[in-house]
Amino acid sequence: MTVLVETMHRITVPNYEIRIWRAERPDYKFEPEPFGKLALLAQRNQELPLDELARLLLAEDNVSAVEVLNWAHCGVVLYKEWP
Repeated sequence: MTVLVETMHRITVPNYEIRIWRAERPDYKFEPEPFGKLALLAQRNQELPLDELARLLLAEDNVSAVEVLNWAHCGVVLYKEWP
């Protein structure tokens, strides 16, 4: 059986709630970590339309999916590749 492992982290900025999934190795052990680079990227670009912000975040290394929601809980989910 092939096991695919992803981590999910949530980032909240004044304009959006964001969840980011990253591909991990099968032997990955969860450890909470700050999402420094991606959180900063989201903060600096939160004035973008939500679909553009999602595309910007999805382009980062090891990011496999991004969800960006507005405060009405409507938004978009983008995937690099569906497993």
